[in-house]
Amino acid sequence: MPSICALVCGVPRSGTSCVAGVLHKVGCDMGKGHFQPTDWANPRGYFEDMRWRLVTQRITGKGYSLKAAGIERIGKQQRTLYRALAKECARKPLWGMKDPWLCFVARFIWPILQSQGVEVRVVITQRLREASIASVAKHLKRTYKGRGNAEQIIDTWQAGLDRQLEIWHGPTHIVDYDRLVREPEIVIRELAQFAFVGTGIAPSNIEQAAQWVNPKLNHFQGVR
Repeated sequence: MPSICALVCGVPRSGTSCVAGVLHKVGCDMGKGHFQPTDWANPRGYFEDMRWRLVTQRITGKGYSLKAAGIERIGKQQRTLYRALAKECARKPLWGMKDPWLCFVARFIWPILQSQGVEVRVVITQRLREASIASVAKHLKRTYKGRGNAEQIIDTWQAGLDRQLEIWHGPTHIVDYDRLVREPEIVIRELAQFAFVGTGIAPSNIEQAAQWVNPKLNHFQGVR
């Protein structure tokens, strides 16, 4: 049975942390033990495996850097680092990865995962563009002293994501953030079915995960 990886992709502040958190809570290993620490923006967690995040930042930059939009290829050293992580993670039957930079680099990571015998399943988060822009604007104001253009950031990330999806022809599941908040248990069951099918592993704690999806949480609010 192959190792299966659920790749969570979406523009900043579109619900990727929520979806990654849900996957983690129902039994998909999103990188436990290596998660990015919580902060004011995501007090319940980002559920990002920092091993992958730090390797990717070598070529994308940090924060809301837009230089990743110009990445056309990756070098041998970057591929070697990705390959080492893929080999380590491929020991798990079901695992996942969430990183905003996947909007720009997923097409480089997919073949590396597949070369390690990993079946890739892509989860896309969708949210109202205006809500993501408003959320990024507040993040810029509080963390980056207002430097940056929230609308440009969201549009650049969306263009990057669209480019990845033009290339990707494998299994894809779309999670609408607003519907997830309205109907958490239904949406979580749909997501779990997509991620877990064929693994021989049963998702767990779906009801508890549904209760955790609270629209009043700081990182779930559209306008902050």
